[in-house]
Amino acid sequence: MYPIEESINMVSGFIAVCDSLSQTLVKKTVLNFNYDNRAVASILLTDPKWRNLNTDVSRLFNNTPAVASYIDRWETLVKSITSAGCILESAVDEMKVLFHDMLGCLKDINQCTEVTGSGGEMKLFISHNSEDREYCQTLVYFLISLGFKQEDIVCTSIPNCGPLVGDDIYVWLRSQFYENLHVIYMLSENYFKSVSSVCEMGAAWVTQKSYTSFILPEFSMGKVQGPIDKNKMGVDMNLDDSGLRAQLKQFAKNICVTVSDSQIDLASDQFIKAVKNPNNAFTWGTF
Repeated sequence: MYPIEESINMVSGFIAVCDSLSQTLVKKTVLNFNYDNRAVASILLTDPKWRNLNTDVSRLFNNTPAVASYIDRWETLVKSITSAGCILESAVDEMKVLFHDMLGCLKDINQCTEVTGSGGEMKLFISHNSEDREYCQTLVYFLISLGFKQEDIVCTSIPNCGPLVGDDIYVWLRSQFYENLHVIYMLSENYFKSVSSVCEMGAAWVTQKSYTSFILPEFSMGKVQGPIDKNKMGVDMNLDDSGLRAQLKQFAKNICVTVSDSQIDLASDQFIKAVKNPNNAFTWGTF
């Protein structure tokens, strides 16, 4: 995945390309004495700047989960351009608005990252059963969308978030509890079937780590075993969209105080879409 700073530079470059496309369109229109002439606007479809832009935007989406919420807007815009067979000035303007929105989103995340720090003040430990890996992946994308880097997140089922080849996994896990750690329990029937998961819960309880419980689909706090407080509110993934969105916002504010409401809303919508629609889930990109 791309670092946030690299993504910011890429989106800034996209805006510059839009400005160049506008200038090209105006020049060709003036030469043809007909503003917004579709024959003139169709020339932009063969312009290398447009072809490269389309490719680079797709590459950004595949490598930057933080902007995944903007995919639908981009795909709709590309479809309208393809259908029209030309790129009018209005379409270029719409692109610029989209890219400016993405840039603001990335800058908000970067500000949050500067506060939390890479591998710095706080790390997030996702305690789970590997059978629930897909839910963990969705959560990791959500956390990255809030500004956390992969090195700030501990999740043994996700590449680059766990021990390295050659590490003793139990020694590595034990070392994590010496960090300033916030534990996220991914609670399910699977969780309590795993000796390792229950041991992690015990270790977190003994070391008095702060924690948040995520109640996975088809599970409830009433089924919880172990030392955690069953009366402490967590994030219940069985709630309807509005209820889940509200709990995700509270969770995000608790762990990343500088993130904006708009960014939380975008990340939450993508999280809910993945959780509630299994056929379309976990498509934010690749690790």
